[in-house]
Amino acid sequence: MLARAGASLRPPQKITESLAIFLLCAAGGGLVEYMTGWLLLHVFQTRYWDYTGAIGSVGGYICLFSILGFGAFGLLWLRLLAQRIIRLWERISFPVQILLTGVLDTAFLTDVIFSILLPNTGKNITF
Repeated sequence: MLARAGASLRPPQKITESLAIFLLCAAGGGLVEYMTGWLLLHVFQTRYWDYTGAIGSVGGYICLFSILGFGAFGLLWLRLLAQRIIRLWERISFPVQILLTGVLDTAFLTDVIFSILLPNTGKNITF
């Protein structure tokens, strides 16, 4: 609904809505990153990233830079990319959609397996 309504909004409304999208994406992304980092450390005794020493770091799990990134990319995704990708996807035939979905699912599952078996840990794992 946000993307469809965006074209008819007056500028102040669009700015307010964009700010709300940015803040929700920043808060949601930061919360998921914090919980994921905390669980990785306390369940698997490993850190896949460490923001210790970065501006706004909270336990090394999140920092100001990552939260601003979640907000900016969430806004970019919702305002510019999502509708274009959906239109492109709808132009692809259903059998090709199934094939692409299978390929992408396989790539994701492979990444998950390798991340569990061979995590990127150690010095300088973040920057």
